[in-house]
Amino acid sequence: MSWPRAALLSLSDKSGVIEFARALTSHGTRVVASGGTATHLENAGVPVTRVEEWTKSPRCWVVA
Repeated sequence: MSWPRAALLSLSDKSGVIEFARALTSHGTRVVASGGTATHLENAGVPVTRVEEWTKSPRCWVVA
């Protein structure tokens, strides 16, 4: 099975995302995440790249 090189995660319901992201990173997939999802993963010790870092651009959308 081939794993993706990168996965973009942006979730309102973060149930199960830590386990999912750990599975991805254990197979060499780079996890890219937005705002709250990135913070949630960072707090759990999951390696994550913030969207802003990946795009080299400031946050470009606002969720109301």
